[in-house]
Amino acid sequence: MILDPKKTTIAYRCPSCGAGIMSVVGLFNLTADMLKLKCDCGQSAMTINYTKDSKVRLSVPCVLCPNPHHFTVSTSVFFKDELFILPCPYSDLTVAVSGEENKVKAELARSELELIDLLEKSGLESFDQLKNDESGEEMNPEITEILTYVIRELDEEGKIECDCPSDTEGDYEIEFLADSLRISCKCCKAEKKINVGSLMQAHALLEADKLTLESKT
Repeated sequence: MILDPKKTTIAYRCPSCGAGIMSVVGLFNLTADMLKLKCDCGQSAMTINYTKDSKVRLSVPCVLCPNPHHFTVSTSVFFKDELFILPCPYSDLTVAVSGEENKVKAELARSELELIDLLEKSGLESFDQLKNDESGEEMNPEITEILTYVIRELDEEGKIECDCPSDTEGDYEIEFLADSLRISCKCCKAEKKINVGSLMQAHALLEADKLTLESKT
């Protein structure tokens, strides 16, 4: 008797054109080679690998972040769950989903409405405007001003921790890069780099209740 191979439906949303890209993936396909699920617009692709320890590794483009997210899941979850959602770690928005075909389609529709709502609230017209490009241009001055204000408030409230003694106040400075910022203490040299390459990453910093700097040694 020949057993039916394990199969599942998997989907992601193209960060460039916003289309939901969906395909059926089988275990036999994964064991043979790396799979690449491409959008018809040619601007994005999700890759899927089957690892030596029988797990599934995915590299998924994100509509909010400048770089793809990487996930590793067991084959039992990947092929058996009726609906398995992989969220953006910064925003909790769905970036990929696998499972039963109709449930995957329903989740794609739900996440699309969520993104449309986000676009409207942000005053943007297209999906690719949600992300900063990687051209090395400086961040919007309004965003840097807001982030600076938030960090200064955390400092005044004593909510920035570094390697300085508890009875000593740190002396903090902020450096803005193309898609991130670095907070460092001039005294103990501890620092923290925070990605703010998208609106949602910046929003995560706005909601932070404390920052902990790490020693460089």
